[in-house]
Parts: sequence; C-alpha cells; structure tokens
Amino acid sequence: MGKEKKPSFGVLFWVALLCFIAVLYIGSRVQFPQWIAQRFGGDYRRGTSWTENPAPKDSSIEKPYRPEKAIEGSQGSPSPPKDEGTSVTEILPPSHSITSTTPESQEGATSKSSSPPTRTRISKLYFLRIADNGKPELIATERQVSFRAAPLTETLKELLKGPTSAEKEKGLSSLIPPGTEIKSVSIRDGIVYLDLGESFRFNPFGAEGYHAQVRQIVYTITEFPGIQGVQFLVEGRKLDYLSPEGVYIGKPLSRESFTSRTR
Repeated sequence: MGKEKKPSFGVLFWVALLCFIAVLYIGSRVQFPQWIAQRFGGDYRRGTSWTENPAPKDSSIEKPYRPEKAIEGSQGSPSPPKDEGTSVTEILPPSHSITSTTPESQEGATSKSSSPPTRTRISKLYFLRIADNGKPELIATERQVSFRAAPLTETLKELLKGPTSAEKEKGLSSLIPPGTEIKSVSIRDGIVYLDLGESFRFNPFGAEGYHAQVRQIVYTITEFPGIQGVQFLVEGRKLDYLSPEGVYIGKPLSRESFTSRTR
C-alpha cells in the first residue's frame, strides 16, 4: 500500500481561517456588539457608534418671570388705609374684675366654643343730680356689667340705659340724649375713639345739658385704667363743636378739660 498523505499546512491554514471568520460572524450577530456597547456605549441593536450621554435638563434653572393677571379691582382705586385709631381692640378688665366662669387654659379650648366666656366686672357709672344751686353735679354709682370681650362697650351701654329705679329714687338722672347709639369703640395710645349716632348732637337742655352729657361719658370711660381721654365722633365724623352752644369736641377730652368750668 502506498504511503498516506498528510494534509498540507496550507490546507490547515485556510480551514482555520474560515473557522475564525465564522466565529467572528456569529459573534458579531450575537455578543460582540453587546460587548462593544457595554464598554463604549451606544445601542448595539441599531449599530450606532458610541456617543456621550446628553446632560439632563436642569429643572432648577429659574424660568423667566411672567406676571400673573392683575386681580380685578386691585388697581386704579386702592382701598384707603384704615385709621390707626380704630384698629385697636378694647382694654382688658381691671384687676378688680369678677370672673363668673373660669376660662380654660388648655390649648385648643377656643375651638370648643365660638365665643369667649361671659365675665362680669364692677363698673363705675356717672349720672347727674341737681344740686341746691340748680346746677347738675356728677354722681358715681357702681353697677355689675356682664361682657365677653368688650368691657368698655358694655359699660357704655349700661350708661346709655340711664339710672335704674333704685338710682332714680336717690335723685339720679342722665342728660345723655335718648336714642343715642354706639357705632364703634376703639382705643389707641390711651385715647378712646367713641363713635356715636346723630342723636348725640341734640340735647333739649341747652349748654348745661351738652356739657353734662359729655362729662358723664368722659368720667365713666376714664375710670378704666390706662385711659386718658375720649375723642368723640358723630356718625364716623370728627366735629369741632357738638352744638351751637360751643361744646368743643375737636380733640380728646379728659377730666382736666372740665376743671376750669367746674371751679
């Protein structure tokens, strides 16, 4: 038998090269692009080359200001500023006030009731008595006044009611015109701003009656601690004179305002 021929080196080279090409082809279809994408980025399915990821949009960059539509009525006719004198609430009751109910001190107690508890205080009211010389003189009398949050207003309401039957038996009367209404009561810097109705301007007893009605109110109000005077208003207006008789109310009146007249 003849000698068996061994495959030549050239044949083996070409076989190996074909196998290598086949491996590369199969790898390029399956794993090789994935490996490229993992190493260098890009979408291996689309065959795109590696590119740098775009920077994310910064949501914190300030946007240009665009003014909102103006609120209707906010321009052209602004509301006038409030008078500082009418923005202060009433004073608290003095130290000798009598408390009829014990206010709760726990937080949130106000949510249990829509209004503050009712309290009482002893207020001093000033009425008149005709002296032997025919002149009206001020007489102080005490009265228990119930209130919630406005002790001064409730005290003035009691004054406008006039003397009780027992007080009338003692000769007390009032020269404050009947029908006088309280429009508002406010306090600023120790001055009470008292706004009364139009009826306060008409007193049938002349000059003495006008002075007496003003004194009754001023003396009653200044019994409250910290109150120095009263600025009278009529229907929200500040007047210089209350009457043709010359009762001046253009500035706050205190007890000293009547000293020269009573001497």
